[in-house]
Amino acid sequence: MNSISTCMIVKDEKDNILRSLESAIKFSSEVIVTDTGSTDGTVEIIKDFIKSNNKVKLHHFKWNNNFSEARNYSISKCTQDYIFILDADEELSEEAVNNINNMTLDKDVYSLTTANFLDLEKTLYDTIVQARLFKRGNISYSGVVHNQSVYKGKPEKIEGLLNHYGYAWTDELREKKYNRTATLLNQEIDKYTGTNKKYFQVQLFKSMLIGKKLKEARDFGYSLAKEFLESNELPALAYEYFTLYGMMLAETKEFELADMCFRKAKSMYPTCADAYLGAALILLAQNYIIAGIYEIELFYKFIDNTDFIFTAAGRKYEGIADVVAASLYLKSGDVEKAKIHLKKLNNLNPHYDTGNYLDTLLRTIISQVCDENVQKIWGELMELYKDKNVDLSILDYDRMYKKGIELSPIKKRLVFICQVGLEHFVKPIREAFSKEYATKLITPQSTDEIKKALNYGDIIWLEWGNDISIACANEGINKPTIMRILSYEAYLPMLKQLNWKNVNKVIFAADFIADIVKNNYPVGDHVIINNGVNLDKFTFRNQPKNKNVAFVGNFNGTKQPDLFLQIAHKVIKEDKDYKFFWKGQIQDGRLYNYFRMIITKLGLENNVFYENHSDNVNEWLEDKSIFLSTSGHEAYGMAILEAFAKGLKPVIHNFYYAEEFYPKEYLFNIIDEGAKMILDSSYTPELYRKFAEEHSFSKQIEETRKVINSFNL
Repeated sequence: MNSISTCMIVKDEKDNILRSLESAIKFSSEVIVTDTGSTDGTVEIIKDFIKSNNKVKLHHFKWNNNFSEARNYSISKCTQDYIFILDADEELSEEAVNNINNMTLDKDVYSLTTANFLDLEKTLYDTIVQARLFKRGNISYSGVVHNQSVYKGKPEKIEGLLNHYGYAWTDELREKKYNRTATLLNQEIDKYTGTNKKYFQVQLFKSMLIGKKLKEARDFGYSLAKEFLESNELPALAYEYFTLYGMMLAETKEFELADMCFRKAKSMYPTCADAYLGAALILLAQNYIIAGIYEIELFYKFIDNTDFIFTAAGRKYEGIADVVAASLYLKSGDVEKAKIHLKKLNNLNPHYDTGNYLDTLLRTIISQVCDENVQKIWGELMELYKDKNVDLSILDYDRMYKKGIELSPIKKRLVFICQVGLEHFVKPIREAFSKEYATKLITPQSTDEIKKALNYGDIIWLEWGNDISIACANEGINKPTIMRILSYEAYLPMLKQLNWKNVNKVIFAADFIADIVKNNYPVGDHVIINNGVNLDKFTFRNQPKNKNVAFVGNFNGTKQPDLFLQIAHKVIKEDKDYKFFWKGQIQDGRLYNYFRMIITKLGLENNVFYENHSDNVNEWLEDKSIFLSTSGHEAYGMAILEAFAKGLKPVIHNFYYAEEFYPKEYLFNIIDEGAKMILDSSYTPELYRKFAEEHSFSKQIEETRKVINSFNL
């Protein structure tokens, strides 16, 4: 065995330290472990290990936020001819151990390829070549964090991997490490100038990415771009900045700056693969197919080059590269080469990253590959997308439906059938299930279109219990069929015509709707699923109360605009600073004319305002604090739920069954009660938002998923 001291600094490594020690003693004459303040039992584990392994020596160093000082202290305790630098979350491969033990050490410094594992299953990694084994007296460290080794001589490479598990973090550990590292790196950035400063700037940029601080990374990356692109004095690590930041720019279609980053990276290290993939990616996005093929072929040429003193992703990106290559060759018409990469994707380690690029590949095939070539690769595609959740847009599915592309081997087909003009509630449901199913929304207007829609679906969803849905159900197809009854249908006689035996599951949007229907018709298996509010579409307005009162809803008799005006009049008599706003579509012109006349008669022209409905409800509610609903009938009141989500104080007329859904403190029965609630100073936006969270769209989808999954297709 060679005369080697393995040198380690550790802190709170109870889950890793045994593995590292067991690796070190296989090739070391002594193992120097310096603890910098562990509190998790690491020291006790080391002491217990020493009882049966006298090669290990334990030392202590008081942590002072400086990795290099701790590392240099540990080096000073080494006594052998050579020093190997090892971390507690690392171990050497069997090949590396054997090569070290069987070689004669006569150089000043040796390097190994470090494999940085990125997942907890330890299957996905990138690589970097680092000097690790030094003649004693030829190694010291500088820098408080991401400390740099200082040595003389060109390293000779030892074959075999040094496995590093320190990036396979939980979210909690990731946040903890980021906060510690970022503080120290900022201190180093302030301390240095020139190349050293750029080195620590790149380390901070990488730490932001590893810590999943993507907005901060994007902003910081942009702040570095001009200086880095123009500089001829860059640390080797700048290659990583250019490739990683270039990839971020590619995602946001900032192709010009991304191209500059990839070009700079290629000029620094022409035989490193990573930048060629980035270049191919942005060329594909811009439809420069021949140039993209040239770049992707260079990526594969250099993919196994790892002799760099920075992290070369190489094989980690192979899945993305195969998607890019398949897309480029398909667009060029070279189906045989495309097949090669589709087959590689089928055999790809499932832990290797393909990001959202598999979805992009299928979109490319749908929209840009001729039908003849699609048929040639269809077998490979079916195998590739089997059992995968493909995140396609509704437009993508509609294109496939029109082109006659059969997706059932990939996913079951969930068809939503709805009367034209009534699709507003079912559209977000379709979108929510488009990752799991090949979805289609059809608004049939003839018997033939109804039959085509029913034949297409594996699962049939009939939205609203109206004439169209009843006609579909009465066709008697032998497929799982869901009918959703929302509101007005419960009061109309058309449900008498429905053959209820042909509906496997009825979804009612409210309890009282279910009660009405069940009292009159032979309803079978059913469930109550209230509509939920999409919290992502409504930013929480946690602001002090103001005097702006809102209502969102179509202008008709059901919404009782006369009651709205009477309450507004009473409030304004008490406080003329209050403003009332109604946003909606006019559905009763005569009633609207009356509304405008009474506003004038009551002198409310400067206090009551009406606007036509548009899609920017979240923005429109931003300067409002109170939501007044005077409706006489609602199934659940989506606009009311949206106001809750926004954080507006709800003042709700006690419509039929409102008490079954909304807390009584938000309800009023008469004008005086409604006015008093508006004028009252109580205002707790957090509680309003919490109520919306309890009735969210995501919860609605969870319950709906249970219904669909119950068919066990």
